[in-house]
Amino acid sequence: MLIAILSILILVGLPFGITLWQWLHLLIIPVVLAIGGYLFTRSENRATRMATEQHTQDEALQAYLDQIGQMLLDKERPLRQSQDGDEERTLGRARTLTVLPRLDGDRKGIVVQFLYESGLILRVRRVLDLRGADLIGANLRGAVLLGLNLSGASLKGANLSWATLGVADLSDANLEGAELYLATLEKADLRSADLEGVKQGGGREARPVPGHLLGRVEPVAQPATARRESNRLESQGVRR
Repeated sequence: MLIAILSILILVGLPFGITLWQWLHLLIIPVVLAIGGYLFTRSENRATRMATEQHTQDEALQAYLDQIGQMLLDKERPLRQSQDGDEERTLGRARTLTVLPRLDGDRKGIVVQFLYESGLILRVRRVLDLRGADLIGANLRGAVLLGLNLSGASLKGANLSWATLGVADLSDANLEGAELYLATLEKADLRSADLEGVKQGGGREARPVPGHLLGRVEPVAQPATARRESNRLESQGVRR
């Protein structure tokens, strides 16, 4: 195809004394400009798509936080005071399970932190059941989540490095490929959890952690507030 085009250019140019090199010189600038324009437009489109996606996620996260916030502040039927089977819990769970798949890892981490600090996903009293919740790739690095309850949640590939998860309920959770570098898991419940490929090292040194050792990992000392919370949970009968 290329040879045919070059041959045609030579034949057309002969009567006018235009050589093949002159044809190429005339055409190379438009071609370069066209390629440059195409690459620039593609880059701009990619940046626009990314910005739009980020904006969409921000809106979804903010709407969710507003909705759960309103349920927490409801004077007649506050979510935190609801009981098993109440429609408030059903609605809160539905909203949570719906928004999580639409968020990236960082925003999923924000949701977990918000629910924990609001007292909705504690081991001693779980208001929202997050079984089956999509927390794949959630970024909880360094989070202090003593007594957290994420039983049955999907934490595949989540970043839990440096997280404080003492006395947490992670039973039946999917922790496949999760990063637990320097995480504190003293007395955490990991019964029936999927621990395949769980990592305790950083970067290239990451290696699987034997399941029977996970519940005893405590590479760093707990802060005083964490120890007090752990003691409080144990006094209420929470055991591994």
